Amino acid sequence: MRRYRYSQIESGTAFGYKGHYTASNMRQNADCSPSRLVLYTDDAVLAVGALHVLSSLQQFRVLGAETVLSSLVPFVERVRPDVIVVDLTPEITLGLVSVLRNAAPEARLILWGRSLSEELRYQARQIGVAGFLEHGITAEQFANDLKDLTRGDGLPAAQNPDHLTTVPLTNRESQLVELLSQLESMLAVHRSRRTA
Repeated sequence: MRRYRYSQIESGTAFGYKGHYTASNMRQNADCSPSRLVLYTDDAVLAVGALHVLSSLQQFRVLGAETVLSSLVPFVERVRPDVIVVDLTPEITLGLVSVLRNAAPEARLILWGRSLSEELRYQARQIGVAGFLEHGITAEQFANDLKDLTRGDGLPAAQNPDHLTTVPLTNRESQLVELLSQLESMLAVHRSRRTA
C-alpha cells in the first residue's frame, strides 16, 4: 500500500501513466484558490478513479491519497486539508471519524460508501461529517456532489430517522461512550500498524 504525493499525482508517476493535467490547470481561476483535499481508500482502483476525476477539477488540489489507515490521522494533522474524503472500509468506525474531525476541525469531512443507512448518516452528522458520497455513481455525479458538499450546498438538516436506535444519555454516560469510541479507534489504528 502506498501514499501518493501531490507531485506524483500531478506528473502521473503514481499510477504508471503520464497525466494530462497540471497544477496550473487546477488553478485557472486565480480569484479562487483550490480546496486542499486528502483522500483515503484502501482500494487502489477506487483511488485511481477518484484521483483521475479530481485531477480534472480546478476546485481541488489533492495533497495525498492515503491507502494505509494508520498513517491517515498523522497525515491529516500535518497537512491540515480543507476537505477529507474517507472511503467507508470495514476498519473505519465512527470513533475514527471523530478522531479525524478532531485532527482537522476546520476541514469538511465527507464519507464515501456503498450503503449508508439513515442511522449511520444521522450519527455521522452528529460528530461533524459534512456529507456523503455514494459508490457506484458516475464520475460526473461524483464531481458535482463533491463540489456541492465542499461549498456546503444541498446539505439537508440532520433529521432523526424513523427507526433511530439511539437513546438520551447523561453527561457521564456520554463521556464513557466517547472514551470507548476513542479506545476503539486507537485499537483499529494499532491493529492496522501491526499488520502493516
